[in-house]
Amino acid sequence: MLVIIKEKSEIIQNQQEFSNQLRRYLTKKIILKTGYQGNSFKIEAHTDGDLWWHTEEISGQTSSRRYWNAFGLLSSENPYFIITEINIPINKIDRRVGGAFAQDNVNNSVIVLHRGTIGGGRKGIGKNAFLKWYKRNAPGDLCKVDEELQEPTTMISVCSLSSENFLKDIYTFIKNVQNFKEWVVSSQ
Repeated sequence: MLVIIKEKSEIIQNQQEFSNQLRRYLTKKIILKTGYQGNSFKIEAHTDGDLWWHTEEISGQTSSRRYWNAFGLLSSENPYFIITEINIPINKIDRRVGGAFAQDNVNNSVIVLHRGTIGGGRKGIGKNAFLKWYKRNAPGDLCKVDEELQEPTTMISVCSLSSENFLKDIYTFIKNVQNFKEWVVSSQ
């Protein structure tokens, strides 16, 4: 079973490795005007020509302190829209933040996880619906994580930081989020 990483120093180290791996594959830099419903802003994004990513540390009075990792696809219908975020709490376990790192004690690798909390500004797009869709469409990516509760938490395994398929696995997750959102829209 995966065990959530909660120590600040380990989270910082793993976010740095996550960023280094993404920069290794996403070698071009572009300026994007992106955002979400009701707000847009300019960011510097790293891209391979399709997948783009932006990160920064977020801290504020109304939000949890976290690493913001925003992802989108230049090939999508709305290339500058954020498809999803993999946000990582900077310290301890924060279940309000959608991402996390976990230790796989079987092969000693670090796994990037997502809780399934996604937005999209539309009815039908949310955590429960997304996890239900994931269970039908990509069940192998769901995993049980020990995060010091009575029962393990079901989360989505996005990628391993040491995997040869690192970028492919992230791309698959982003495409799954995009496919889910398109499925919700087409079902309404």
